[in-house]
Amino acid sequence: METEDAKRHGLKPLKGIPCVQIVSQQEFGDDMYYTWFYEPVPMLTYVYAALALLAIFAIVCFPLWPMKMRVGVWYLSMGLVGLLCAFFVIAIIRLILFIITYFVASPGIWLFPNLFEDVGFVDSFIPFWNWHGTDNVPKANKPKKKKKKNTGLLPGETATGGAAAATAAGGANGAQAKQQAQQAVQSLLQQKMQQVALKVKQRKEEIMKTDKAPSNEKEEKELEKSLFTEEMASVKKELEDLKADLTKGQTTGAEQPGQQQQPVKRNVTLEDANEDAD
Repeated sequence: METEDAKRHGLKPLKGIPCVQIVSQQEFGDDMYYTWFYEPVPMLTYVYAALALLAIFAIVCFPLWPMKMRVGVWYLSMGLVGLLCAFFVIAIIRLILFIITYFVASPGIWLFPNLFEDVGFVDSFIPFWNWHGTDNVPKANKPKKKKKKNTGLLPGETATGGAAAATAAGGANGAQAKQQAQQAVQSLLQQKMQQVALKVKQRKEEIMKTDKAPSNEKEEKELEKSLFTEEMASVKKELEDLKADLTKGQTTGAEQPGQQQQPVKRNVTLEDANEDAD
């Protein structure tokens, strides 16, 4: 990339070191650089491959195993087959029971309702039965909701701003005036952004009709960027003036004589109470 393009992408060009950019369209040119990306294979992958080869070799050599080991493997395989058959039998029985109870005792009864749920092995058989449509997932497997820590502050009041709010509250309508000011600024900002987009579009169309129209896409983007920067500068000035006026109005309203500040609730410790008493 050229120096200006590199700076726009957040890069810092150095003398003698080119700033390159990865592109999806693969072409060959004299001003392009090429590189190979190599991702080394993790050592754990080789360990797993070696263990897999050892396991295959051990299975192939099963006839050479001692008799006791071969008999043990046979009993183990029969036990696994028995568990698999028992699982299918339970699934069939629970389905038959549900179909019968669906018409006899609506909404129906499920035997081992968590049998096919994403829970542990023991939780799959708890509870023994339950009605259809009932939540049976144990609480330990449900996502926990984060409890809000009680800081003793009012809604919208921060730990560092609680004491400051107590002294900065100019009157009973201070918070309401601040909220109205924020809403006014947000509404004005939305309107200004729409106006900026419309003005940039209009100015661009006018420039495109003149002799100063950009000749390529790059210059067109630069034109849009400059127009947008100019319009946003004027919007920023208007917002700063509005903010200054609102701040001045709030300060004037807070300093009116005869207004009594509203108390702000906050946590008071024993030490604070002693200091207030002194």
